[in-house]
Amino acid sequence: MLTIRQMAGIFDVSAKTLRHYDSIGLFSPLAVGEDNRYRYYGFEQLGMLRRIMWLRSLGVGLDTIQALKDSGDLHEDESLEPLLKEREAAIRGQMEELGKLLGKVEAMSERLQQSRKLRDGPRIVVKDAFTVVGLDWDARQLTEENGIPQLWERFLRRAHEIAGRVNPNELIGSGGPRESGVFGYIAGFETADAGAVPQGLTAVAVPACTYAVFELEDLGKIWEMREAIYTRLLPGLGLSPANGIMYEKYDDRFGGADGQIELMIPLHAAGEKKDGAE
Repeated sequence: MLTIRQMAGIFDVSAKTLRHYDSIGLFSPLAVGEDNRYRYYGFEQLGMLRRIMWLRSLGVGLDTIQALKDSGDLHEDESLEPLLKEREAAIRGQMEELGKLLGKVEAMSERLQQSRKLRDGPRIVVKDAFTVVGLDWDARQLTEENGIPQLWERFLRRAHEIAGRVNPNELIGSGGPRESGVFGYIAGFETADAGAVPQGLTAVAVPACTYAVFELEDLGKIWEMREAIYTRLLPGLGLSPANGIMYEKYDDRFGGADGQIELMIPLHAAGEKKDGAE
C-alpha cells in the first residue's frame, strides 16, 4: 500500500490535490485507517492516477475526466480521440489569439522605442520660404490604389522633368491642410525655379517658418510618430505646433542602412498666438 505522501511524490502532485480528487469522487484511496484516518492507495491504482494526471496536463477539466471515468472510457484510447481533437482545436485557437496579442505587444514596444528616441529632443531650425514642385494629391482622392505611396511611385517616374532642383538627392514630401480644410500632400523637389513647372505637376509655396526637426527610422510608423509628436512630445517640451505645412525630407540617409528621414513640424514663433487664441 502507498500513503498519500508517497502517491503525491510519484506523480509530483500535492497531497491537497489528491484529497480534493477524493472529495469529488474522482480518485479515492482503497482504504482509510480507522484510527489515524490516513489514506492508503493500491499499486493497481497507479494507472488510473497516471491517466488522470495526463489528461489534466492537456487542460482537460475535472468534470470531463469524471464523465470518462463514470462511462468506463477513461482507459479507452479510441474514446479519447474526439476529446484530443477538440483540445487541439482549442489550443490552436488560443495560439492564434496569442499570436495576434504578441503582434500588438511587439508593435507597441517598437513604438515606445521610437518614442524614446524622439524624446531626445528635436532640432529647432528656422527655414526661409521655399517652393516644392511635384505631383499633388489630397485626401478626397484616397483609395486603396491611390494613396501617398502610389503618389510617390508616379512622381519618381517624372522626377527627371523638374529643372532647378536645389538638391537632386533630397526628396520632399510636403503636407498640410488646404484652404478647403482637406489634407493635401505633394511629392516633389525643392526648386529654385518655380516658373518652369512641367505640365501635370504643381508648385507649392512653403512659407518661412520655425520647425522642430525629428529624425525617424521607420517610414511605416510615420503616422503613429506624428501622433506621438503632436499629442505628447511637443507639449512635453513646451513647444506649440502651428497649423501650417509640415514636410518630410528624404535624403541620402533614407536609401542607406538606417532608412532615416527627417520630419519637419511647423512651430509657433516665440510670443505668437496659438490658433484660436485671443
